[in-house]
Amino acid sequence: ADDEELNLTPEERIALRPKSSHIEQCKEGYPYLGVGDVYLTSKNYTKYVKDNELAFVVVTSNDCIYCCKFEEDFEKIKNELLSKKELLHGKTIKLARSTVEWYPKLDDLVKSLPEYIFYHKEETYLFPHKFGVE
Repeated sequence: ADDEELNLTPEERIALRPKSSHIEQCKEGYPYLGVGDVYLTSKNYTKYVKDNELAFVVVTSNDCIYCCKFEEDFEKIKNELLSKKELLHGKTIKLARSTVEWYPKLDDLVKSLPEYIFYHKEETYLFPHKFGVE
């Protein structure tokens, strides 16, 4: 996958969504899958994780209406945590997004939605959380 595949426009993101998805707008200003720097599919997920020492991926589902209410929180994570170089030893981390439909291999890893996955040198760490849909 080249850089163009990793950085999809909002319109391209929405086009990836299956037509059967009934999620259109989560909250004004926060369309479903609207918050993210990088969008990972089966074409680029593995390469992205391998090429980035640190990676943070939020996984949702195209039919998870419950996940929709977290778009604003995803933006806070992106702006208040992942962009803070002083917290990350001089680095920033892009907020990557994926869905279980875009990358079906996530089905084996994902226990609830939304799922937060942190990768450090390809090691996988799931963030424990008390909210989500199992």
